[in-house]
Amino acid sequence: MSERRINVICPICKNAGRIPVPVDVVKKKETGATSVFIPAGMVCEHSFYAYVDKNFDVRDYLVLEYSLMDDEKKVENLKNDILRRADEFNITYANVTKFISEDDLRILLFAGFIGTQLLLIENDTESERFCVLFTYLSKLFPTVARDAKIFPADQFLEYNDSHKEKLKKFTIYNVVYKLIVQKPFSAISTEPLEYLFDMIKKTPPKLQIVYAKNFFDYLIKFSEEIKKGDMQKTDKIQKTLRKKYPRQAEYFTPELIQLMRDRNEIIEKLQKVEGEAEIVLKLDDKTLFMYNDETHIRQAEMLPDLLEKHTLRTLRKEKTITLKHLIDELRKIAADQLLKFDYARVPDILDEFVIKGYIMKL
Repeated sequence: MSERRINVICPICKNAGRIPVPVDVVKKKETGATSVFIPAGMVCEHSFYAYVDKNFDVRDYLVLEYSLMDDEKKVENLKNDILRRADEFNITYANVTKFISEDDLRILLFAGFIGTQLLLIENDTESERFCVLFTYLSKLFPTVARDAKIFPADQFLEYNDSHKEKLKKFTIYNVVYKLIVQKPFSAISTEPLEYLFDMIKKTPPKLQIVYAKNFFDYLIKFSEEIKKGDMQKTDKIQKTLRKKYPRQAEYFTPELIQLMRDRNEIIEKLQKVEGEAEIVLKLDDKTLFMYNDETHIRQAEMLPDLLEKHTLRTLRKEKTITLKHLIDELRKIAADQLLKFDYARVPDILDEFVIKGYIMKL
């Protein structure tokens, strides 16, 4: 079978290459374009489809969803493997601080305390330093550790170049060089955690992680308490909480109360979406939109507009959805990926999708 070489560009990393395509297969296609699979290793490390017309011009590309997820799956498998072996690692305070300074540990713990996302830079994820630190964080803040991003140094630099805006709210720590790269809060806010360190040093090694977990669980609980009602003044907070929780009176010092206040203020600031337009719900909440199963999956993946892309992805996942539910789901995506969406556009996007046949209005 005769072949012809064509130029293709990877839609993920933009590497270019020349690949052979069978002439007869392309020529026989009566209408549209022929999909040509480019496996990983032929042009770059990614696999994707190129859509080639009769003139052997590339009209479009499709990235396989599992290819996009490969790196994330590897990271998930890495995390799960470390957690399965958690009992193998010495996570006493003395051992953890062999691999990270007290100041930097304080910052990572505060990041976990306020629930901000973590990004860890590590070239050797099987090293003791990484496994010990990740296990320690997982014991204290399971959700934060589960959602942490992990990159080797070279991949982090590449990722940082294209995701600077998204990473502004991350706490980034270079495990290799013991260096805090970035934090979305002031180090001054973390100083009251010295109280925790002082107490842990006096606690038997086997109980240290239990004490630290209880410490943060209580403080998160009390932080939520002081959000309620008229509890602005420190003395009023102390009086109210000591009466309600007499057995935890040690947590109601001025320093720890300020730590709780800082947590609430920083979380509110990080969750605030700057410049978000007011949402005008033009449609009745009972109006249902149904995804058209005949719509090819690549329609969403190839949409250049992020809001349109995530809207169609959400519709595909939910099948039927109201406008209110759709916007709630988009808010979660925006918060998770640190994106900014103009939600007022969503009703117009839905109208456009109905016209294009991607969805139906019920």
